[in-house]
Amino acid sequence: MSIYTKRSFKTDKGRLNNPPPAEHQSKVDASLPREQEFGTTLEEFGFHFDDKGVLRDGNGDGFVFNVSKNTFYNERRYEAMANAMIEEVYNKLQEDCGLEKIYIPEDAAETDARSFVFASSDFYSNETTLLVLIHGAGFVRAGQWSRKVIMNQGLREGSQIPYIEAAKQRGWAVIVLNTNLNIELAMSPDGKVSYGRIKYSGTPEEHGLYVWNKLIRNTKASSVFVVAHSYGGIVTAHLADKAEDFTDRVKAVALTDSVHSLVDMDAFKNVEDFFERSAINWVQSLAPVNTRVKYREKLKGKDCELRSAGVMEHDMTSHCAKESVFNWFDRIIAAEDQNSDGMNDEG
Repeated sequence: MSIYTKRSFKTDKGRLNNPPPAEHQSKVDASLPREQEFGTTLEEFGFHFDDKGVLRDGNGDGFVFNVSKNTFYNERRYEAMANAMIEEVYNKLQEDCGLEKIYIPEDAAETDARSFVFASSDFYSNETTLLVLIHGAGFVRAGQWSRKVIMNQGLREGSQIPYIEAAKQRGWAVIVLNTNLNIELAMSPDGKVSYGRIKYSGTPEEHGLYVWNKLIRNTKASSVFVVAHSYGGIVTAHLADKAEDFTDRVKAVALTDSVHSLVDMDAFKNVEDFFERSAINWVQSLAPVNTRVKYREKLKGKDCELRSAGVMEHDMTSHCAKESVFNWFDRIIAAEDQNSDGMNDEG
């Protein structure tokens, strides 16, 4: 089944020293990465995130791309720094947000090519609500909406941390997917190290389906909410189509400038009905945030409602739509609680 969209879209990508996601690479690169030219941590670059989550150097200045007249030098420096930032965000998910790293596949050895996700300590035990976060395509990894926005504006605008904090404040469990980590280092029995395709995570769609079937399916949460950005909407549509219990367990899907197209993926009718009933896509628009918009071409078949993210920058839609997303989720829970109380009163 082909899942794609005719609408062009931007991905948060560029040339990085870590291997590219599967959709951007036709075969596995068996060579090891060359020695980093600039450093492997933000500290080695002389940068840190201040108490407001803004990237600063030792003088308190922000990140500047053009530090040399050599364009290729500036690009290599940006790529290396963005690569270092991946690990910095991973650390913040664990140290600041209290999430735990779960390696997948579950039966993989430490010497195998492995991926991982991040989940709250109550991921399996929380009986009320679970929030699932899915980033877009390109070189973003778990915890990021946009590396460019993180580097130029800060973690509050470009990372998933505000979503995680909002969920935990409500007492919800959280899981953060890592759909673009498709290739990783592995060691063969003779001790040779090379990059290998990660089993069950060779594509974003494979990763999402494995995480749903092996991890999310075993949780106790009565309500599941999904937030997905850009290509994450395609991963979500794939889940709705392939995971048997997805449309039963998920109460609502909040998309931020998703690039999915149900008509192009030839989705089953129950998937179309689910998206029409339970999904909203906050898209690029100059209209006030959360305003209903109809500026896209009309598509045959059903799909989700479109609302304005209040911004014309693809990478900023998740940040700008956040309050509207959680207000919607809160209303759904309140309505269910009210219905439940009404049924108890009648009984």
